[in-house]
Amino acid sequence: MKKADIKPGTQFGYWTVIELPDATRHDYVLCRCICGKEKLIYVYNLIQGKSLSCGCKRKEGDSLALEDGRKLMAKVHRAHVAIKYAGFGREINKNNSTGVPGVSVFRNGRYRAYINIGRKQIHLGFFDKLDDAKEARKAAEQRYFADRQEKANEIKDKLKNDSSK
Repeated sequence: MKKADIKPGTQFGYWTVIELPDATRHDYVLCRCICGKEKLIYVYNLIQGKSLSCGCKRKEGDSLALEDGRKLMAKVHRAHVAIKYAGFGREINKNNSTGVPGVSVFRNGRYRAYINIGRKQIHLGFFDKLDDAKEARKAAEQRYFADRQEKANEIKDKLKNDSSK
């Protein structure tokens, strides 16, 4: 959708466009949320789907899940671990051509395995076969991340049990 396609009545998530931009606010449109709140919204945010509502839906039904998520993140950060470590459920980068996190194709056609610990990248070696590079990466994940992931999972399970009581 382009900026020119926006007309009064066009809907973006819970927003409905009610007034087109004038000369002074050419990049903003006046929108009304389903709860009745009116607000000037940047056109780019509407088109890209970055603004879907005023936040009223988040306040209504999802407040319990949101609060549990905040508690979980606070406890996990206090323990100096993360919710997901590489290879333990994280998504693969969209630029990854091998489909394996931490394995890339080098210029000469060989596969390079690496792992990031904090802000440092550790080179695990070059391999002729993708399976060999994948195994090296898995071994490094177990070595560096398995104990941290277990600790994060324990915190998550404990918080679930406490909130269900």
